[in-house]
Amino acid sequence: MQLADLEKARKINAGLTAEQLQAKKKWNSEIALAAINGVGKGISKADLAKADAVGREALLAQPVAETMAAGMTVENFGTDVTKMSDEELAGRNLSSPELRKASAHE
Repeated sequence: MQLADLEKARKINAGLTAEQLQAKKKWNSEIALAAINGVGKGISKADLAKADAVGREALLAQPVAETMAAGMTVENFGTDVTKMSDEELAGRNLSSPELRKASAHE
């Protein structure tokens, strides 16, 4: 999240009653649990076979851009992240408006 988003959330939370805040925390916990339970559900038998054949170390040595290319598309970020180096990706907020504006001019 950006700092402005955090500040906006703090202001909203400051205006909530104790009951509303408790309900919001419960809802966020339920969403987080659903997300965690969904992690790994999209792994195919082919993915597992590749992991077994190649080995964990080889998969960990794979470049970040290559890993991202396997599971993400240009539409996710508005720019082709697969063409960016690991150094370009490091520490970059891929959802920032600045990145989207820059990619529109490429």
